[in-house]
Amino acid sequence: MKSFIISLIFFLAIVGNANAQLAPFKKILEKSPILSPFHVLKKTAEKISSLGLKKLFFGVTVGSMLSEAYNNPADKENENSRILKDEGYKLKKIISKGQGFINNIDENEAKRRALEDALYYAAIKGGASVDGFSSIKNDTSIEEHFTVRPRSKILDYRILKSYIEENIYIVEIEAIVGNISKNPMVCKNDRPITIKEFKGTNIIISNMPARYDNLGKNIINLIGNNLKNLENISYYNNKKDYYNFNKNNFDLAYDYKTLVNGAQDVRYGDYIYIPNIKLSKSIVYPITYLIRDKKIPKIENPSYLLDSDVLRVEISVDIFNALSNEKVKTINDKYLIPLNIDSNFEYLEMFTKNDDEFINSEIYNIALDIATMIGKELNCQPLTADINFVNNKLIVPIGKKNGVRENQLAVLENISSNTEWTILSVSSLTENSATLIPLNSNIKINQLAGKKTRFLE
Repeated sequence: MKSFIISLIFFLAIVGNANAQLAPFKKILEKSPILSPFHVLKKTAEKISSLGLKKLFFGVTVGSMLSEAYNNPADKENENSRILKDEGYKLKKIISKGQGFINNIDENEAKRRALEDALYYAAIKGGASVDGFSSIKNDTSIEEHFTVRPRSKILDYRILKSYIEENIYIVEIEAIVGNISKNPMVCKNDRPITIKEFKGTNIIISNMPARYDNLGKNIINLIGNNLKNLENISYYNNKKDYYNFNKNNFDLAYDYKTLVNGAQDVRYGDYIYIPNIKLSKSIVYPITYLIRDKKIPKIENPSYLLDSDVLRVEISVDIFNALSNEKVKTINDKYLIPLNIDSNFEYLEMFTKNDDEFINSEIYNIALDIATMIGKELNCQPLTADINFVNNKLIVPIGKKNGVRENQLAVLENISSNTEWTILSVSSLTENSATLIPLNSNIKINQLAGKKTRFLE
């Protein structure tokens, strides 16, 4: 009994000391949007929640980890680069008019000059830069000189009409002006997205306590529930079935499983995601997070005396484009959930064991974190489709359901970097298809069959 009381007093003293050392970082934990709700342990790339971090009783070690994460300049750099990518292109559709006087010149030459005038005016309307300088003349007067240059590039255009009026040749054009990035990342939070979940793997390492056997299944279910709650995402649950990638391009009309169970309902523009999860029990040794260059630093008055039993959650989510089966992204993340203090004293482990309410809140946060990452990734994916030539029209198999809009612009994904951009526009639209017309009427549309086009936001 005496040893129990001494051990308990010793434990409470350490807990009090750890909480005191955590106090300066509580404001960071509560206010910093970069760190909330998870913090990355820099040396292992594992995530732990704010509440879980406090329950590890790391003391000085927690301070070192958080200050490193909070002051890490790479975080701000990555955030800034993402913002720049979001501004990958800005396009304007401009109507402009040019004119050329017919004074002893051929009409074709007058038309060419009028077209050049219209193109220059369109480029200026897209944005201009003005350069100027002053010069002093012989009579000491100052003469100003200005040069106006267009900042924007004309990507494509079409002539709306051309005519002669009072000995002036007039050309009216519609031009697309701006800049297009070859690898844009334009994020749209309101674009409708259809995502369908299929069966993945749920691995439980044998050292896991039996009471946590269902946590993997619960996390997978919670990821789906959180995706379902996102406004712009339509979520479909197929987690009982494995996705048929049909890598051998076998005719599924003769496939036994397809004939018995029916074909999987996936359509062009849908996304497939397959979650894989692995659970194991581990021990966190706080001192390891301070190692630099394979050396343990000397710290005065260290307070990392207690190790912790933790639940390690490793999640991998594979996301594919439906039908083409092209992999879009693999999201990999690792999480730690503190269970109890690791000790040879059984009563100390029992005293520090976290209850089911805490464990459930942690797995909910993990599922929410993964669902949020999936949503952000899909919101930033470019909307692309292969062009089909049907009944003398250019048709793509995506439409309103996928976020395509009337008169929306699209660009042909050219392989050659020397080729000019080919701009197309949506002329008609259904739920599952769109008809495109090239802006340049000189293009032979049958030559665009099989090409990939990317819709511009």
